[in-house]
Amino acid sequence: MTRGGDKSANSGPQRSWLYRLIRAVTRLRLKYHYPRAERPNLLIGSFVFVAGTASVGTIAAVTLLFGHALIFPSLAPTAFLVFYTPMAPTACPRTVVCAHSTAVLAGIGCTYLITLIWPGVQLVGTTDLNWARVVAIMVIMGAVSGFMAVGRFAHPPAAASGLLPALGFLDDLGGAGGLIAGAFLLAGVAFLFNRGIAGLPYPLWRWDPEVVKKYGALAGLPSIAKSYSETLKDGVSHPPD
Repeated sequence: MTRGGDKSANSGPQRSWLYRLIRAVTRLRLKYHYPRAERPNLLIGSFVFVAGTASVGTIAAVTLLFGHALIFPSLAPTAFLVFYTPMAPTACPRTVVCAHSTAVLAGIGCTYLITLIWPGVQLVGTTDLNWARVVAIMVIMGAVSGFMAVGRFAHPPAAASGLLPALGFLDDLGGAGGLIAGAFLLAGVAFLFNRGIAGLPYPLWRWDPEVVKKYGALAGLPSIAKSYSETLKDGVSHPPD
């Protein structure tokens, strides 16, 4: 019986290659290493550095491979938000995609509308500052802010996406499609990093109010008197249901 028991123990699920693989992947997660780290802030900073570099680098690489611009300055602050405060409503995929999409389309629409009602004005294809462009910037900023507030997908970096057409850096639907595709790609990379490496319940699409409350600083709540690292440590000790 002893030999049979030993054989059974050696061939149990904990001895299988699949179990070992899952355990190895689990130990790569941020939530596994954090309680053991002597300098947790350095670990957190390293994660944000690696994730931010990989996400923006991926978008730039896809741009180079396919020859269509997907990388825009307004996506850089988005990359920081989705990794530094991943559980915040402003960082969920729905917010990122809807905000950037709405902003850039509103920007193009307002820019062309002003060129129609302001005879002789050239806003498309030039970056020269004139009164028509000033009006366009004002109108677009108001429109983007209103749309994000009404749609409940507030995302500050998206305001910069809305201003790109008014400033002459993006002037057609093809460019807008590239920015929107970049936002989708960034949201996908954020899901992989925050779920796979960090081990956080990063949403697939819409944020969960209950999860946001439990994660405090990771959700960007200034009223929670805890640092990023302290909140993550609490999440390790008392993970959400």
